[in-house]
Amino acid sequence: MVQYAKQGPNLNFSKICIVANEADESEYWLEIIDEAKLSNDREELLRFAKESKGITKIMSNPDSYPGKNSSYMNNQ
Repeated sequence: MVQYAKQGPNLNFSKICIVANEADESEYWLEIIDEAKLSNDREELLRFAKESKGITKIMSNPDSYPGKNSSYMNNQ
């Protein structure tokens, strides 16, 4: 956690944005795979899509950012 604080809020926000974008892109490709019927295990594919959607929702919500309410973030 100490290393997190040393990086600063801007770098951390950038990393969170990357995670949100990658999860969103993963969800997109999982939909393509499902529509093209490229997977033999649809149940597993849907599980991955649900997980990806959840990560996207969490990382796109500023209230869920780690350290948002920490004294370090509020003093910047």
